[in-house]
Amino acid sequence: MMHQNKKGISLIEVVVSIFIVGLILVIFSASFTSVRANRVNKHRSIAYQFAQTEMEALRRYPFDQLTNRTDAGFIGLAYNYGAQKITNDASALSGTQVIAVNPGPDLLSNNLSSGVFLPESYYDDFTFRAHVKVLSQSSLGWRTGIVFRYGDIENYYLLSFDTNSLDLLKVEEGVQTTLYTEPNNFQENVWYSLKVVTSADSISIYLNEVPVNTVTDSTFSTGSLGIVGRWTTYHHIDDIYVQSAVQTNTWNFDSQVIDEFPNGMLQIAPTEVRDLLGTITISDYLGLASIKQLTVRVDWTERDTSKSVQLTTLRGP
Repeated sequence: MMHQNKKGISLIEVVVSIFIVGLILVIFSASFTSVRANRVNKHRSIAYQFAQTEMEALRRYPFDQLTNRTDAGFIGLAYNYGAQKITNDASALSGTQVIAVNPGPDLLSNNLSSGVFLPESYYDDFTFRAHVKVLSQSSLGWRTGIVFRYGDIENYYLLSFDTNSLDLLKVEEGVQTTLYTEPNNFQENVWYSLKVVTSADSISIYLNEVPVNTVTDSTFSTGSLGIVGRWTTYHHIDDIYVQSAVQTNTWNFDSQVIDEFPNGMLQIAPTEVRDLLGTITISDYLGLASIKQLTVRVDWTERDTSKSVQLTTLRGP
């Protein structure tokens, strides 16, 4: 009689299997922890560099303009704010790809909620045009437009519109002045073309390529160019055009990667860091107006936990 040989699982095999599974879990857990730690360290390093950039700008800033403030927006440089990425928009005036801009987590000076800046500063004489469309999820009171001769969040010109008017505004040391206003009916989900032509202290403004007005103002002669939103404004941007005495540049974004940051735009602010917010506090050191204490703070969100880095220094005239 032949006996059938039945194979079973021995205790040793069970122990070995449990050991192997446990080892795999340990390796996976260690790898996951390492990746997470590397990401946290990378974001902290980026935030620190951003804070350091602002601190260097404050060291160069005119001392008499370092007025006392608490948790105010960065000054002395142009930087992106809010979230920007390439997206598809079938209504775009050329191609289908545009920049989608969402507002940042907090309102900055003069209720600025987002900013996208070109990579260079353009000087006295230039032509700057961009197509802008406000989306319907924007809040009441939205406003969008193009900024030029932008020094920082407290010093710039702004050609912008809301639901009721087209306005040329000047913000000087944080104080806003209206240089020109014209009643109009601007709608959401409609593309509008804004254009500015500058020559020394002459500023000519255009809406949909139609001349609107020319004003004279010599407050700012240099600065960056960009597109901004105020209040809770969601908007799309397309067909940026800049002509200066040196060169002509255009961006239509149709060959760029969907969901990526728009190539060719300024990227001082680390857009990959969630809910990034930079603030400064300036105060008299020990009550002495001749010595300023400068504190730069950058906050962001990491795995739903608030993180921050902070730098502090003293500065005299």
